[in-house]
Amino acid sequence: MKGCSIPTAKQATAPECRSRSSDGPTNSARPAHNHSVGEQVSDSAGDTIREILPLMATVLIALVAVFFVGMGLFGLLAPAALIQPFGISLTGPEARTEVRAVYGGFGIATGALLAFAAAGVQGLRPGAILAVAAALGGMAFGRLVARTVDRPARFYPSWFYFWVEALAAGLLVFAAR
Repeated sequence: MKGCSIPTAKQATAPECRSRSSDGPTNSARPAHNHSVGEQVSDSAGDTIREILPLMATVLIALVAVFFVGMGLFGLLAPAALIQPFGISLTGPEARTEVRAVYGGFGIATGALLAFAAAGVQGLRPGAILAVAAALGGMAFGRLVARTVDRPARFYPSWFYFWVEALAAGLLVFAAR
């Protein structure tokens, strides 16, 4: 006889999970299951993991969204401070406008897109998540190329942001599954 775990709605009608066996009524204090306690725990843990994964994915998406919104606000409010760790000085309004647009506006828009995806806006989630993951993966790839061509001497900011982008891209791909 095939065993079953703690009955779910689907299992409640399965022959191996009914409260009666072919030998007659079972003791209501003892389940009519043909498996060990370890199998029950394993099945129950599997159910719990399947229930938690969508929540974990949503939390991961939301965390990446918060990162983008934070970067975007920083880029809009303090463009020179944002770009300074890269050794770039913003000498005119055109340079500050570029940082505000690329880091500020793009960051906030990307964060908002991910927030909508995390909130479950109909049909938006898979495409939005994979598009942002691809963009982050492309940024990380660009840093790898720079690592071999330019050979930055310090871990921060180039290598640090490589790992941030690669990790965020991986987490988003995981969340899109």
